Amino acid sequence: MNLVAKEYIAAQDPQNPGVLILSKFAGAAEQMTDALVVDPTDREAMSTALETALNMPLAERKSRYQKLIHGLSIYDINDWCQDFLNDLECTQYLHNFEYENILSSVLFYPDASSSYRI
Repeated sequence: MNLVAKEYIAAQDPQNPGVLILSKFAGAAEQMTDALVVDPTDREAMSTALETALNMPLAERKSRYQKLIHGLSIYDINDWCQDFLNDLECTQYLHNFEYENILSSVLFYPDASSSYRI
């Protein structure tokens, strides 16, 4: 869990917030949609994002900040932990399901036993 982007927002001065530029590959990009989300391998997109951030009016910076800080307040570590545990549970279920299907197809293949008789 990488919290740098969230810590950046939490540390901002609400009266004069900075602009968050976030890689589209960062996990936080899915939640923090009011950041300037860019492909870090695209130089033109990075350049445009930097220019946008540097020239962004205070009213827009405050608006983006308010939305980002609100998102952090409604999806906290407890929510993240519950989602993580739910994902682990689903993974275990899918693993067991796939394992059982593979075993069923191998062990219960009708002609398999006759192929291995001496």
